[in-house]
Amino acid sequence: MKTINQIKTSLKKDGFVYLPEYLKNSKSLNLLISDIRKVLMLRNNNVTRKIVRGKSINNLIKSLNENNEKNIAFVNDVMNASPSLHNLFNDPKILSIVKKLIKSNNSYLCVNNYKFRIQVPGRDEMSNLPWHQDSHYNTMSDKNTSIVAWVSLSNIAKKQGPIIFKCGSHKLGKTKKFVKKRKNGNKIFTVSNQIVSSKKYKEVSYPSKIGDVILIDMNVVHTSGVNKSIDLSKLSAQARFHQAGNKNFLNKYNV
Repeated sequence: MKTINQIKTSLKKDGFVYLPEYLKNSKSLNLLISDIRKVLMLRNNNVTRKIVRGKSINNLIKSLNENNEKNIAFVNDVMNASPSLHNLFNDPKILSIVKKLIKSNNSYLCVNNYKFRIQVPGRDEMSNLPWHQDSHYNTMSDKNTSIVAWVSLSNIAKKQGPIIFKCGSHKLGKTKKFVKKRKNGNKIFTVSNQIVSSKKYKEVSYPSKIGDVILIDMNVVHTSGVNKSIDLSKLSAQARFHQAGNKNFLNKYNV
């Protein structure tokens, strides 16, 4: 396990830090995964009434997706409203490390953008994000005083397309955002083509296991990897942490 100083050094140098097995024995992680299975089973029984061989989470997702792609959206929305998703990011190990990384003199930790994601093979256009900075979506802090915690909820091998980071790109600061529109009309943000095509920043990704954590600087440029597997879905969760004690927090209320 990296020390807090090593984590700070990696974040400052690279803009992210990979913590393998950080939540491996977490009760909150196990509860969330149990709830994911429960919701998948519930949806399968209500809609398909199909006996799924093995009843693994991946097999349940595959069965539901083959029945109707809307089933995946249903599970996604239910889990994003789940108390167990919030509980994951209240895990003492998560809170302990985040408080040390973004402490302030007048300290009060806030969390938002709790997000559960299912990324099914063949649906990258709908579920993947292009090269972007999380700061483009951050409405709580005008400056880079926040951090993202990402948790792997399934084993994600290289062929499944782990997150890809442009190492050191957070040093660009918050860049100009460009708007893209999905086929369903939803708007998403991306960075300039110059940054995307730049060879200055080495591209790094980490195949992950359940319970692995990546801490992410809000300004580091990253993208969703392409899922090249046939039937292996990717499951993950993330949340953004902020300090209400920072002077630039919720600047719309400052006069």
